[in-house]
Amino acid sequence: MGIFKPIWMTTNRKKEDAAVNMVKKITNQEELAKIALNAPIDNVRSWAVEKLTDQAVLLQIAKNNNYSTLFRGRAVRNLTNQSVLINFAKNDKDHHIRWSAIFNLTEQSVLKYISENDNEEYVRKAAAEKLASIGLYNSDDIESFYTVMEECRFAMDWDKGYKAFNKLQTLCAN
Repeated sequence: MGIFKPIWMTTNRKKEDAAVNMVKKITNQEELAKIALNAPIDNVRSWAVEKLTDQAVLLQIAKNNNYSTLFRGRAVRNLTNQSVLINFAKNDKDHHIRWSAIFNLTEQSVLKYISENDNEEYVRKAAAEKLASIGLYNSDDIESFYTVMEECRFAMDWDKGYKAFNKLQTLCAN
């Protein structure tokens, strides 16, 4: 490499914009993988991951809990293997990673499961919206579903909660 190293290897925050602009111009997947795995500045690595299509490298990054959630999430959003995405969507401990997996997930039964069972509302809602985008749910139904879910959660008396729960079961059955 000699005396001069590539700009993406800088640790100087003042050169970060120049490094990001250089990464944006790179199309070589090997070079992008090297940057994604080795650049010392997170933003530079993230831009490399954004352009990366090498599924093996993306999976390596996505599985590595030593990386930040945002960095891992960006890698997950570029994955395309459905069984890998299903595993992240259903099993990852980090809700942001589960949410990121939904973007390329097409398995309707898994999306439906997540829309009804994930611990985080925004993950459930993203799965329901993905189902709506592929025509399985009507977007009006999604709003009704979440309105009724809130009614169930905050019902102060048994009768009101029971009625809201019945509405919720009716919505889920359709």
